[in-house]
Amino acid sequence: MTSKPVLSVVVPFHNEAACLPELLKRLKEVLVPLTQASYEIILVDDGSTDSSPAFVQNAAAADSKIKAITLSRNSGHQAAIGCGLEYASGQAVITMDADLQHPPEVIPQLFEKWRSGFQVVRTIRISKNRIGLAQKLTSWVFYRLFNRISEVQILPEGSDFRLLDRRALDAVLSLPERQRFLRGFVSYIGFKQTNVEFECPERFAGQRSYTFRQSFALASNALLSFSTAGLSLPFFLGLASLCVVVLYVAVCGYLIWAGVFALSAGWLSLFTLGLLSLSLQLITTGIFGLYLGKIFLEVKQRPNYFVAATQNLEGPVRKP
Repeated sequence: MTSKPVLSVVVPFHNEAACLPELLKRLKEVLVPLTQASYEIILVDDGSTDSSPAFVQNAAAADSKIKAITLSRNSGHQAAIGCGLEYASGQAVITMDADLQHPPEVIPQLFEKWRSGFQVVRTIRISKNRIGLAQKLTSWVFYRLFNRISEVQILPEGSDFRLLDRRALDAVLSLPERQRFLRGFVSYIGFKQTNVEFECPERFAGQRSYTFRQSFALASNALLSFSTAGLSLPFFLGLASLCVVVLYVAVCGYLIWAGVFALSAGWLSLFTLGLLSLSLQLITTGIFGLYLGKIFLEVKQRPNYFVAATQNLEGPVRKP
């Protein structure tokens, strides 16, 4: 039986053929001296359509420390990370992206923090100058809203570049949700945590494949998973609407009594209040629908992914 590696590095990728050769080269340069060659690199192909699967297959055939997982279809970034975590066997596990915006040269800092006793080592980007204004604004709104209404707090400049030791990883994998938001999970499990700052460089090559729609889906899933504030929102909207209506009736009654306008006047205002009431009803129904949709997906218990093939792997170390 082969001994377990000290460190596992999990890298999900989708159409990253231009980045993977440089990524593996730099990872090996860091991991060999750091772990005394006791490591594994788990590459999770999330339904790539370029030449990256062929490259990974050849790399895994040439080096047993490179381990490959091919998913049957594009299952999403969070599902691909989760798959890699289930197969990782190291005493500590690092997750990172394949585009080299998570520099491998930061790994020794994460490793040393773990060696000093921390069970979760998160990273914080200290430069976002290459992100557009719209993305900055939406990101600011999401983190502000999430940390305001959620039961856990997440880092506004955090990322999925982190280290988990075995106990923390087992805790994450024990959480039963199918719709996963790993940044929230990591905050939720507790344990001894610390942060490491890093400069976020430009992509090494290629174009970002993570779409705005996927980002929005992840954000909405995060809010629904870690907060029930939406379920109480209709009550407060209804209360505010009631106050507006009472105030409107009182003002109209006074103006009619004072002879400012006739009883038949004000139809436009009444029409506006009717539309306001309808809008509030649709908003609250929509919020309930979002929660019911999440419950619907959870109770079906469908797997987040299907593994089509693996290389240099026997099977998952632990299933959630």
